Amino acid sequence: MQVSEHVYTDELQFGVQTRAEQTLERVVYFHLVCGREAAQIDAGVAGRLDNLAALVRSSGRELAQIDRLILSHGHPDHIGGALAFRRATGCSVSAHRGDLQWIEDVKQQYSERPVPGFHHLVQGSVQVDYLLEDGERIDLGDDSQLHVIFTPGHSKGHLAFWHERDRVLIAGDSIPVPGQIPIYDDMLASLQSLTRLESIQGIEVLLSSWDTPKRGDEIPLALAQGKEVIRGMHRLVLSARDCLRSSDVTTVGREILPELGLPESALNPLFLRTVEAHLRAANSST
Repeated sequence: MQVSEHVYTDELQFGVQTRAEQTLERVVYFHLVCGREAAQIDAGVAGRLDNLAALVRSSGRELAQIDRLILSHGHPDHIGGALAFRRATGCSVSAHRGDLQWIEDVKQQYSERPVPGFHHLVQGSVQVDYLLEDGERIDLGDDSQLHVIFTPGHSKGHLAFWHERDRVLIAGDSIPVPGQIPIYDDMLASLQSLTRLESIQGIEVLLSSWDTPKRGDEIPLALAQGKEVIRGMHRLVLSARDCLRSSDVTTVGREILPELGLPESALNPLFLRTVEAHLRAANSST
């Protein structure tokens, strides 16, 4: 789908095997930004190169014409297909140093963040050629530039991208969505990153990895709702901790699942890392 003169987006549906007979259905959006050069933002999961190629072809290009792969962060549904994409295109790979080790050594990532189904989602490690910094501009030519915005919280090295000419904000996984599993490693950093994104003036299209493209009044609403997801989660975690008189992550996580409207299958390592982030923030403030 073309969302502006230079920006294209599409969704990738995939399943995460959480237990022997349970699959968690997930969606991730990936993007293509064009000028004289073309940059793919995120590579989805392993085994889905055809989906990426279809988006490239919709722009009138072929895979061999992609110059850069830019990774918003190092999680499996964003880097899983990176190795195959690089081999198919010969492109360079860029990311933030905060997620560098997890991108270049996926075994280390799995040992530190054992996502269910990790080895089915990620083909392998990928070398990063260029480290992106906050405030940097990626010039693709033909008045197509991406402004790099450091938005930690979901991960240490999470990045968002602002295409000022087209008024398109590519927010990655920085905006939690009501009703979905909240996933982030640092509660306070996540809130600060959302505040920073709210300060950008004139956004006409908001692209999030977890949600459909937003326009107009939907944009400030999505950002405000993302903040409320985090604040509401914090209230629930603190209430459960005090009621149970326990700071055990699994115990607190299981207690708040019904309040969030989430099934028992959501009690996975990703959700528990979020619960842990809230408990850690609460302890640091006391």
